[in-house]
Amino acid sequence: AGMCDSDTRTSPPPLSPASPADTTLSSWFLEKEEKTRGNGAAGTAPPRSLSLIILNHDLPPVTPALFARAGRARVVAADGGANRLYEAAPGWAPHLSPADARAAFAPAVIVGDLDSLSPAVASFYAGAGVPVLDCSADQDSTDLEKAVTYVRKKEGVGGGDGGVLIVAAGALGGRLDHSLAALNALFSGCCGRDGGGAAASAAAACDLVLLGDGNLARALPAAGTVAIEPAHGVEGPACGLVALGGVVAGVRTAGLAWELSDASPPLAWGGLQSTSNAVVGVGQGGRPRVVVEVGAGGGGGGRLLWVSECR
Repeated sequence: AGMCDSDTRTSPPPLSPASPADTTLSSWFLEKEEKTRGNGAAGTAPPRSLSLIILNHDLPPVTPALFARAGRARVVAADGGANRLYEAAPGWAPHLSPADARAAFAPAVIVGDLDSLSPAVASFYAGAGVPVLDCSADQDSTDLEKAVTYVRKKEGVGGGDGGVLIVAAGALGGRLDHSLAALNALFSGCCGRDGGGAAASAAAACDLVLLGDGNLARALPAAGTVAIEPAHGVEGPACGLVALGGVVAGVRTAGLAWELSDASPPLAWGGLQSTSNAVVGVGQGGRPRVVVEVGAGGGGGGRLLWVSECR
């Protein structure tokens, strides 16, 4: 442009915790039933259906509540996750005998390569009528990926708003390679192994939440504005935005103690990450709310993850 040409560029509109968003990622599933919000109103039905995957690590205290909220028909034990369910159930229903408690908390199905499933546990659940899906022929995907693919095929969804939200309990903590594999499932949307293609997988990744060892992780959309609504009194305030697999540029935030703006460097694997941050934004009804914007064309092969502490 010449020296006398006017600059037609406009600054993006300012963000606030109350700004409208293209997508809302709410942690309604962590709240007590009577506090669940549907369309923003307390005490109404949950906004989405819930499917629960049980993995082979220490299960968070919220697991029995998630089981009840999902309903047995939507609970999948991933291989050794069945062992964890079997061990934990008597403590969740102390008024029942151990056998009755285990039957009450039996999964709908056990899925995986079955290299960790205890024979005694397998025998018990077989007696309870729980089917076992042997996926040992596939050694290129993890048990989490196998379970997620099973759920999506069963539900007939490929991601996006309004579908089934999948929560994986026991996905974080323990062996580092297992935690990294779970984060990779978020990054890749399970690599499109359900045949949905890259675009469908990118959307589906937003429908998967990882829980474990006092942490929550979920992927954000590749572009656009997303409102994050942590579960009040359960999630946060400690949080972070982490770029996996590459660069995520053009990130702006509202509602964090340390905001990202147009002047911030891109978030990148091997570069800047927004860790040890905190939720300070307040939305409707005085509830915590954070707005994150990823500008169009801001992608550089990375995927932005929201991580937060859970109590």
